[in-house]
Amino acid sequence: MGYSGENNCFRFSDGCCESLPGRVISASDAANFGGIIASNFRRFSVGCDSFSHVHHLHALCSGIAEAGKEVYIWENTDLPSFRFGYPVLSSDCGIFLSGSGCLKISIFNAEKMPLSGEIIAGIMNSHIPRSSCKCGKIIPVSSFRDIYICNLKERLPEHKLNAAVSCGTRSIRTLWEEFFANESDDLVFQVSADGQNVNAYSTTTGFIPMEKLQAAYSALYDSSESCSLPDNACVYAQNSISNSYDAFVPRFIVDPLYMCAKLVSERDRFLETLRFMPEVTTVKREIIVNFSDLLPLKKVYDSENSKVFLDRSGKNRISMLIQSLSSETASELNDFWSHKLASAENIRDVII
Repeated sequence: MGYSGENNCFRFSDGCCESLPGRVISASDAANFGGIIASNFRRFSVGCDSFSHVHHLHALCSGIAEAGKEVYIWENTDLPSFRFGYPVLSSDCGIFLSGSGCLKISIFNAEKMPLSGEIIAGIMNSHIPRSSCKCGKIIPVSSFRDIYICNLKERLPEHKLNAAVSCGTRSIRTLWEEFFANESDDLVFQVSADGQNVNAYSTTTGFIPMEKLQAAYSALYDSSESCSLPDNACVYAQNSISNSYDAFVPRFIVDPLYMCAKLVSERDRFLETLRFMPEVTTVKREIIVNFSDLLPLKKVYDSENSKVFLDRSGKNRISMLIQSLSSETASELNDFWSHKLASAENIRDVII
């Protein structure tokens, strides 16, 4: 994962703040984080994935309440249920704490989308405000997991779907197993990133990255409404869906479990669609340069039906993401841009 900024406690990028290597985040740091972000939204929901982060959870909520805002607090929940539930409480910001080796804070807006890197950088580089004269509230909330499961079951077949699930997080794996029989290896979903990323493997089509799953869903369930995709979404899905965060956000973008369950509910059509889709290869890499602070945010280059995304990635680093129709083209572009960035003496050598 690339990062577009750093401060004394965190490095941060789109939708995520992560504690710096070797930096132990104290309760005071978490409370300061809450105070800083409080001025940017009206109502908050904050959750964590295990009891190991409860002290950070309560400290962060205290910082928000001291700033005079309402905050709903969720202990020991999973991210898919949290992401589904917090808009129900009219929260325009959802904050989720996770991570084992370091503290990871995921931040979402009212549409369940991760905050852009520019917004997070502005928040993280601002000063801690004074305590508000108005008293805020901390409101405990029970898990939305059962409500989330019932909501999904209303939209899916009554029987469990024919696919297997692989996931290292027990709570996420048991959630997915509510909908998948896990009895066959013909189609396997590999779930990671607190349930927010999924790749698949099929014995008939091979490896299926998340971008291709999104494109297959877009092809099978073409929406007439204007909706949005993240900047690094599959180039084919972007053909039919506008890239605007102000537009309607379809559920399959923010809910990978829903997307995969819907695809497998029409398994034959899904696999047939994959057979006719071109291959999409994504390559990610970080490169050290001397002018990362001068690089425009989210610079995108189009080349031979491929896309090259460049962004700042912390101090003296650039993150590069390449999407192409073939692995050969992606490899060639990776070599070309890696050499171009590493050998460039100034920003003009990259932009021109």
